[in-house]
Amino acid sequence: MRVLIFHPALAPYRIDLFNALAEHCQPKIVFTNKNCVNQKFDQKTLTRMLQVDYSYLMNGINIGGRHFRSGIGKEVVRFNPDIVITHEFSPVTLSVLLRRIVLRRKVKHVIWSADNPMMMYDEHIVRRLLRYTVLRHVNGLILYTKEMQEYYVKHFKFTKKVAIIPNTPNSETFRKKLIESQPEMCRIANDYRLEGKRVLLYVGRLTHVKRLDRLLNAYSKIAHQFQNTLLVLVGDGELRGSLAELSVNLNIQSQVVFTGRLEGDTLAAWYRLGSTFVLPSEFEPFGAVVNEALLAGMPVICSKNAGARILISNGRNGSVVDPSHPRELESSLKKTLQNTPPITMYHLKKLRPSLLSVSFQGAVDSFVKLLMAVHHN
Repeated sequence: MRVLIFHPALAPYRIDLFNALAEHCQPKIVFTNKNCVNQKFDQKTLTRMLQVDYSYLMNGINIGGRHFRSGIGKEVVRFNPDIVITHEFSPVTLSVLLRRIVLRRKVKHVIWSADNPMMMYDEHIVRRLLRYTVLRHVNGLILYTKEMQEYYVKHFKFTKKVAIIPNTPNSETFRKKLIESQPEMCRIANDYRLEGKRVLLYVGRLTHVKRLDRLLNAYSKIAHQFQNTLLVLVGDGELRGSLAELSVNLNIQSQVVFTGRLEGDTLAAWYRLGSTFVLPSEFEPFGAVVNEALLAGMPVICSKNAGARILISNGRNGSVVDPSHPRELESSLKKTLQNTPPITMYHLKKLRPSLLSVSFQGAVDSFVKLLMAVHHN
């Protein structure tokens, strides 16, 4: 079975899934950007890890964040796939769909979408009609959550094949990286004198949509009660300067660490050192960092606006909060810190058990099951 996947760009959390697909079918990935738009990754390192055929389709223009690419038809003809997978309800998706309809091609078409119901409530009527029209002609959907599948059934009467693929890496591969980060973790723990302290961890872009200002404000209300706690913000973005200034104004600068953007062993080390992970976004299609934090054994305080909230079971592996309610975020931070043991030498030597409730193999099986069903339908 030949599967052609048009994908925006290669991100770390896609590598394991793409490689796993190669064990079940013949995939080719066509990236429509050299790197992710919102966050840049070391593409040389990532592509070396990719074990499937891939290429780039860069001809065309970007308008308002949308990628209009030429040469899509040539890619389809050249590869001659049984199934084409496109990303979101995008210009690339429309191009593939129109080509199928006009030329009466028998190739099957599946859409891979990161939508979650929180993103759909205020959708413009024109886009909603477009979505409805497209859904009538595609053969299946790949979604992050069962919740979103139920939304499509209820609001768009979509009853075709669906695969639920949470944004999770291969747990064995990811936890091996955590183990390999041991020397770097010990170095960081020593540099920041972390033994006996707790680490509130955030990983991601320092941008408005992540609402780290709310996190800093909530943390400032309880920081004096938890002097041996550090709020560590891993990432970079246009708000780094203003967030640092805010921490000074809130008089918590001594308990806030800005590491800048990290990858590899250093990022893995912070995942091991983190006591609790916090994602306060007001908009988040899913939030792959939540999967990674749970795999590292960290409880997560997750925004109700993130698709990854479906991975959180209140009281078991974290809590789901409305970050627009300062008291709610503050209360969750306080409760979590009260129940979180400080970092010890034992903590540094032993990898915590995973708190992730979904499996990577389950995601792969769901993906392959969808492809087989669509192919034979």
